[in-house]
Amino acid sequence: MRVKFCPVFAITLLGLMTLRASARPAAPGPSFAFDVLSGKQILGHALGSWHAEKSPLTTAFVVTESPIYNSGAGVGWANGATQAATLRASGTEFFAVPTEPDALAAPESIQTFRTIYGSKYRGPNYRSFDYQSVHFILLDSTVPGHEFGHLSTSEENWLAGDLKRQRPETPIFIFLYHDIGVGNAISRPVDNEYDLRAMMRGHNVCAIFCGQPHSPDRWKTDGILTIAPPLGDGPQVAHVTVDRALITIEQRSSSATQPTTVRLPLVESMQSILQVAWNDPNNPFLARRRVAALLDPRSPSDSADGETAKMRIDDMPWLPMTQDIRNIWKRVFYPQSVSVGVHVCDVQLTTSNHEVLGGELIFEVERSHSEATRSWAINLNDGIVTTPVVDGQDVFVTSLDHRCYCLNRETGKTRWRFDLGDQCVVSPVQDGNSVYAGAVNGMLYALDRQTGERRWDFNARGPIEAAVAVAHDVVVVSAGSTVTGLATGNGRVMWHATLAGICYGHLVANHGVVFVHSTDGTVYAFNASTGSLLWKTAVGDANDLKANRSRVTAGEQQVYVVNGAGKLYSLNEATGAVNWHISAPPGDEPFHSTPVILGLNVYVAGTGPNGDIYSLSAVNGAVQWKTGLGQSINGCAPILSPDGRSLAIMGGRGAVAVLDTGTGHIDWRYSLGPGNIVSSPAYDGDHVYTTTMADDVQCINAPGIGAPPPILPHW
Repeated sequence: MRVKFCPVFAITLLGLMTLRASARPAAPGPSFAFDVLSGKQILGHALGSWHAEKSPLTTAFVVTESPIYNSGAGVGWANGATQAATLRASGTEFFAVPTEPDALAAPESIQTFRTIYGSKYRGPNYRSFDYQSVHFILLDSTVPGHEFGHLSTSEENWLAGDLKRQRPETPIFIFLYHDIGVGNAISRPVDNEYDLRAMMRGHNVCAIFCGQPHSPDRWKTDGILTIAPPLGDGPQVAHVTVDRALITIEQRSSSATQPTTVRLPLVESMQSILQVAWNDPNNPFLARRRVAALLDPRSPSDSADGETAKMRIDDMPWLPMTQDIRNIWKRVFYPQSVSVGVHVCDVQLTTSNHEVLGGELIFEVERSHSEATRSWAINLNDGIVTTPVVDGQDVFVTSLDHRCYCLNRETGKTRWRFDLGDQCVVSPVQDGNSVYAGAVNGMLYALDRQTGERRWDFNARGPIEAAVAVAHDVVVVSAGSTVTGLATGNGRVMWHATLAGICYGHLVANHGVVFVHSTDGTVYAFNASTGSLLWKTAVGDANDLKANRSRVTAGEQQVYVVNGAGKLYSLNEATGAVNWHISAPPGDEPFHSTPVILGLNVYVAGTGPNGDIYSLSAVNGAVQWKTGLGQSINGCAPILSPDGRSLAIMGGRGAVAVLDTGTGHIDWRYSLGPGNIVSSPAYDGDHVYTTTMADDVQCINAPGIGAPPPILPHW
């Protein structure tokens, strides 16, 4: 969970008057060149020959920010290995940055990436190296199985230490796939990008290279040139020449006849640094908040008279700030204007030299017992992309930190933890006295729910990317294209079956049958006890990467599935025959989430900026109501309360909402703040249990539940 509150702003004349040296000492004068390769079709060319054609000059090394898994087929990884070997054989060292298409199509790419690009990568896939007197940092902003960007806690800790070891004048180049420096708190690609921006301050970062296609293809992030491949363009090479005191960047693409050139100083003169903080007592329940910002230190080339500053809350409009006699920018705002929960305050200051600098503050709002409140929150050691499971007094959750946890439902305190040996991208499954948890290293563990001790394990010999299903004393696990039935008591193999594709997300058991939605666009039905194939039905195109998360559920006599094109299918559970299929009404957001069944109603979430939730007729798919969350929903499914009267859902950037199942009316809301959300919540009617990529698990009370917040002051 991100830091919720910032310390009181220390306003002292001494701090304002302290200026560091006007220029960093000159670094030793290196002279070399390197290339940065990017673009979606880079592997459609013979990489070695295309690189030589576009970059005829001698290069010390090559960095690629291009995906290699474009087609979704394993041949992409083989091609990548061949291309890397070809370049290395020519005497050119080859480095790579993990990309979102690779992570989205293949969560197992963590291991495959290292086999292609070498063992020196750290954490998931990040590293740094020095060439002559210049430092290079390659970051991993990907999340296995998802399109959004995030820097893990372990990566941030490593990066902080890596930067700390660099002298202030050392030239630094940074590479990552997702864009930074663009978008607001709701839309920015990397949810915790301000952690990175804060760590870069005070260092001589010459340029940032992002691999995600973008328009425009260059901008400044806190005064640092940031370069991305043009949106919709083909392969591109950026040829970078470092020569004594000057950096020259030539960008060449497959479609452009002439390169574009930009020149930068190798060692920047001292830059202004933006400091932002609260000018309030550190109290989360203030009815009024004061935002303060200033340049400290301020570069001698920047004049306080020519500055402007503004602020905004979340994705609200920008509001101007005013400058006082001490050159501190201020603005007062009133939290009553935003929903309860955690929010982001963005501050942007434009210097007299027209450099735009940004800062971020996080704050919490709770007003009264008549609104939702947070019961507890706990931080794990890395991001969470899985849904928590609540049973009795326990909450079970798995994390990218390699562990399965059992938390106390009332307090959030850890009862036990178990190390799975690798990242976990699938939710745990609790059945009786066992908890089943699998990892991308292919290991499935059956754990004692009371103690967390291992009862048995099974090596699926392939990444486990779908939550297991349990039926008739058989636990069914999918790894790669193989589905296996195991005895719940001892893990003994009962049967194997083969898919034409891969199952991501989850398997579904109902009436002794296990349903699997595969990337070959087919739903399979297997007898849980014997593994015999009962039927299979095509519901989409093969290798549809948009449908890489399984979106299937089973009702009393029907099976419902949402395919990659956003169509909802109703299938006969016994035969697999298609009863009906529909798309969202024209102009509406396509269906996207796992459907949820309640009687004659089907609930499903859409994909788009409005975050639409639909209630549909289970008889023919007719829309009964539609409600917009006001924030995009990224794979989260609606979760019904035990009595069926309400459902909970989460937006991709922290919006929690509970809706009336009959009318679609939003009964209450809460904001979780920064941290991409790609999971569904657990919901018992009184509490919503949430997980986020900001490493946290939280329990949110419905209005009137739990202890009331402190009495607020009145202004």
